[in-house]
Amino acid sequence: MVTNWTGITGPLLPFFLFFFLLPPFVDGSLFRPPAAPTRAVGGRSPLSFHHGLEILVPARVVPLVHVLDDSRLAPGPVGGAAVRYVRALKTALDDATLVWAAFTAARTRMDQAFAALAGTPDGMWSSAVSRLVAAHTTALAAAERWDTAAYRIAAVHERHRQASLAVECALQLAGAVTESGGAGWIVGHISAYRNPWSGYTPAVDLVTATITLQSGHVRRVSDLTGTRG
Repeated sequence: MVTNWTGITGPLLPFFLFFFLLPPFVDGSLFRPPAAPTRAVGGRSPLSFHHGLEILVPARVVPLVHVLDDSRLAPGPVGGAAVRYVRALKTALDDATLVWAAFTAARTRMDQAFAALAGTPDGMWSSAVSRLVAAHTTALAAAERWDTAAYRIAAVHERHRQASLAVECALQLAGAVTESGGAGWIVGHISAYRNPWSGYTPAVDLVTATITLQSGHVRRVSDLTGTRG
């Protein structure tokens, strides 16, 4: 039995010509998958997969420790987002350094007043406790003021999440982290300042916990010793 191959190969003839006649005129790289990239291309970081395809994702901006000038950030879409973040943060900082200094000073005085109770004579106990209560009130008010400032920082961070900068890095770039301020600032996630189920914000929560511990100690000492003044 003779098969008529002409009727089968006729429609496929252009494809045979392409695959068997074209290779001598081109280099074989046309049919090779792209090589895995080894460096960032155009300000982006490549991710390579086993099938040879290349996917480009924005490169993360890694700021230097002592860079305080936003003009030093990388150019391009990612760098531009970071620049906008840092500039907005500079505006939001306002008097944050002074507010933080007042907050830390108030906490220190509160802890000092509590520590002083251990060496207070019995006849001066009530006065010492009164000073502690006053220090508690001052520290709590200072915490509220700091949380107001920290909320502005958290709000800017939330609006500029695409910049891929941590709050600490952005504060550093904005010039807030210096020898006298910025380091150790209590800045929570934006949700910590909008939680309807809690009346506490991060700094207030911290101070309230300290007040609870110190007040509990004072009550226990008073109950055990019968000290009232």
